[in-house]
Amino acid sequence: MRKKIISLPLGRILSFLLILLLPLPLFGQRFGKNKVNYDTFEWRVYQSPHFDIYYYPEEEAFLDDVLNWAENAYQYLNKRFNHKVSQRIPFIFYKTHGEFEQTHVTPLFLPEGVGAFAEPVQNRMVVPLDDPPEKMLKLITHELTHIFEFDIFFQSNFLNAMRSNPPGWLMEGLAEHMADNLTHLDEMIVRDAVINDLIPQLKYLHPRSGVASYVIGQVIWDFIASEYGDEGVRSFIWELRKVGVNMDDIEKAIEAIFKLKPEEFYYELRRHLRKKYLPFAVEKAEPMDYGKTVTPLEFRYPIFSPLSSPSGELVAALTIQKDDIDLVLISVKDGSIFKNLTPGFSGSYEYIIGQQLTIGGQGGRDISWSSDGKQIVFFGRKGNKRSLFLIDVTKGEIIRQFKLDIDQAVSPAISPDGRKVLFSGSQDGIRDIFLISMEDGTIENLTQDSFFDYSPIWSPDGKTVVYLSSINGYTKFFKFSIDKPEDKVQLTYGDYNDEEPIFTPDGKTLLYSSDETGIYNIYALELDSGEVTQHTDILGGAFSPTSLDQAGKKIAYTSFLKGMYKLYTMPLDKPIRSYKIEPIAEEEALAVTQVKPTLTYTVEEEQKSKQAAYKFFVENINVGGGVSSDGTLLSFTMISFADMLGDHRFQLIFNTVRSYRNIGFTYLNQQSRLNYRLEVFDYKYYFLSPFYLYQQEVRNRVLETLILEQIGGNLFFSYPLDKFHRAEFSVGYIDRTYDTPSYLSAKTSDPSYQNLQRLKSRFISGKFVPLGFSFIGDTTLYKFFGPFSGKRYNFSITYSPDIGEGLMGFTNISLDFRNYIRLTSGALFAFRFFGGYSTGEAPNVYFFGGTNTMRGFDYYSFSGNRAFFANAELRFPLVDEIRFPVGFSLRGIRGVLFCDIGAAWFHDENFQFLDPDDQYRLKDGRCSVGVGVNFFFGPLELHFDFARPTDFKSIAPNWRTSFWIGNKF
Repeated sequence: MRKKIISLPLGRILSFLLILLLPLPLFGQRFGKNKVNYDTFEWRVYQSPHFDIYYYPEEEAFLDDVLNWAENAYQYLNKRFNHKVSQRIPFIFYKTHGEFEQTHVTPLFLPEGVGAFAEPVQNRMVVPLDDPPEKMLKLITHELTHIFEFDIFFQSNFLNAMRSNPPGWLMEGLAEHMADNLTHLDEMIVRDAVINDLIPQLKYLHPRSGVASYVIGQVIWDFIASEYGDEGVRSFIWELRKVGVNMDDIEKAIEAIFKLKPEEFYYELRRHLRKKYLPFAVEKAEPMDYGKTVTPLEFRYPIFSPLSSPSGELVAALTIQKDDIDLVLISVKDGSIFKNLTPGFSGSYEYIIGQQLTIGGQGGRDISWSSDGKQIVFFGRKGNKRSLFLIDVTKGEIIRQFKLDIDQAVSPAISPDGRKVLFSGSQDGIRDIFLISMEDGTIENLTQDSFFDYSPIWSPDGKTVVYLSSINGYTKFFKFSIDKPEDKVQLTYGDYNDEEPIFTPDGKTLLYSSDETGIYNIYALELDSGEVTQHTDILGGAFSPTSLDQAGKKIAYTSFLKGMYKLYTMPLDKPIRSYKIEPIAEEEALAVTQVKPTLTYTVEEEQKSKQAAYKFFVENINVGGGVSSDGTLLSFTMISFADMLGDHRFQLIFNTVRSYRNIGFTYLNQQSRLNYRLEVFDYKYYFLSPFYLYQQEVRNRVLETLILEQIGGNLFFSYPLDKFHRAEFSVGYIDRTYDTPSYLSAKTSDPSYQNLQRLKSRFISGKFVPLGFSFIGDTTLYKFFGPFSGKRYNFSITYSPDIGEGLMGFTNISLDFRNYIRLTSGALFAFRFFGGYSTGEAPNVYFFGGTNTMRGFDYYSFSGNRAFFANAELRFPLVDEIRFPVGFSLRGIRGVLFCDIGAAWFHDENFQFLDPDDQYRLKDGRCSVGVGVNFFFGPLELHFDFARPTDFKSIAPNWRTSFWIGNKF
């Protein structure tokens, strides 16, 4: 089992994640999780013929391998594409996946299932070195294919890349095709889809189709190669360069090159696949032919890593519960969830390590029972590494945990006496078998060899360890005595993969899954005799066998059928076939065939540089805007620059509100764990005075419009405590000026003028040196439509001392709290509260109103040095997608019911939120209720809101409409 390699089309993803709201003072305090720099990298550059290879001293020993893999992959793809990349290729590699996740080449978080990525802005490849050599060559070929794609399709122009929206099957499928990466697991998915007639037409392959982008995409390109040869592949690629890579363009290229209409091409592909895979439907069995289904029909989630309890009545497994990965106990009798041991968010870990769920497949199980059935061990992500957790089965409580200084720890196996745990982990770029003491947490490396070792298990007597080792690209079984781990004995041989071993209770037999026949099936190996018996010959695949009785004659296992991994049981009394393993000489068994490159490159010292030079480039350009309910036009432009490693970023921000133009400059340094950010700005904002809001008898709105101008800068220091919490400190200088238009009425006897002058006295101009502290937390989980679960908050205190020399003082205290409560897979309740309090010689003024704050009221029509507002929303799905014949679509169409309530006032006002004569009517407080609809148009999220103000006794007769572009709170 292997993890899929995910490439991130950075320009398009950044557009999706863009926050287009203006950088208003109220929202200058940011949320977001933290990408923590646990390590400091001293980057160096090696210049090869086609690459600038970025590395740090701790991984210099791997430079020779990386050089040869990269240059040979380039020569191979150069011939396949008949193309030379137009510029040098930055290749950034990390020693481990944990270090790879800290990269700032992308600001996005990299899940552990992401094996590497390439991006089209500067054609960079970013790769961790945590796979065996034969997989690394395929991985690098895959990512380098993306660089060729970017160069051919986008012509190395990031604006072309941002404008384009190629489907995943095109880009990922071609990369997999060039890497020749179709495994038996991939073919299992294709075979299942073909037999169940689930291969969609190309235009209906969803852009978020995940594994299908890789697997089905590769099958499409493999089909083109088999029918039209490599020349047909090249011709299709170069036609796409000419016409474009959006879906409509692809259909034109199909007609031009293959002389087939898109529907005809699809039916040729379908016929080709059915001819190849339909015979399996007759020749192979289904799981029900061997036993019974345990998973109920209505259960819609996959089951992974099943392991029976000592009694055999329950099976512990990992599955999905309410969109979370959880450890559950399943009744063997009826398949019901007997108990969820890990419900809800846990502060002990970020997520459970589950192969095929939160990480890619690496072989072995992710859980282990204690021999008395009272505890289960598993790994969870915590910080930059994984921790080992021991959970009480009865109480569902974590009773012990150990933080490991080993990268990518997986496949725990607790010893029969409960005192030790075996696991597989990566250290110095090599995966070995480790042993941790449950008494004192000490760790010992048991294998210490050059092979990649996985999936250790104990014999029932605790004396022998069996594990997997990757030999010449295939995983085989080895064993050693726990007293002499250096004396390894190979148990299985052959050019296929043997995986997921487990002992029967008597310790005489290994049950396992193997792709010996091209399909994963259940086998048994008698250790004394060396006899192998095959027990299934299944259409999909059979995995993770576990004994349900002491005799080892009944097992539970998972099988893939109709797109789902489900749990099944069967007896082991009728083997399909048997044969005997003939051991071969140790030196022959362990002889490793190195991945030999076609050409050999040698690292030359003069091509090394001791320090990576700073080179800045335009990383992104974002433009947005909106219209408030009072007709106020808003616009926003941001130009981002970054260096090659993403450690240094600049932003130029321009925005307009009506006729007021603003400019800001930001520099961000992310080289170390303590980040710092410098901001320089000249902003102007306007807002409507409370006089206009509360007194409707006015002659001219402009009389009550005030303007705030702030010129200055801030220096922020941010220290992440972990991924979810951080502390921020700031110091700055601000020159603040409140003003009114010069053409205001000068009639001092005019009541409007007198009220305005009184109001202006509360808006105090001055110069300030603010010192700030913020504590920020964010556990929000996202789906494509936005946040759907978790909390986020920002508590801030800002103090500007009154130190004379024209510098004035104030103290601000504010809280921004948001909570997202998941109701269904697509619906949620969202709540936000903001409260601000400012005091001192020149207190700050909070202002808000209009789009995404208090809907149904004018833009910035609330102001005061005491302020709060709250939003409650019910968000729910309406339509997944509406496609139009002209080639565009509206996606993720969702509805919202909302209620906004809030107020703002000054310290010297007699503020009364409710009417003292009628406690059920608002007086100075304001509220609105309404409905809205939002959807994605390309990369933009568009919102239409319809609100009606209310004082709890009556409601405004007319709807107030607002349209805006940006991300919802």
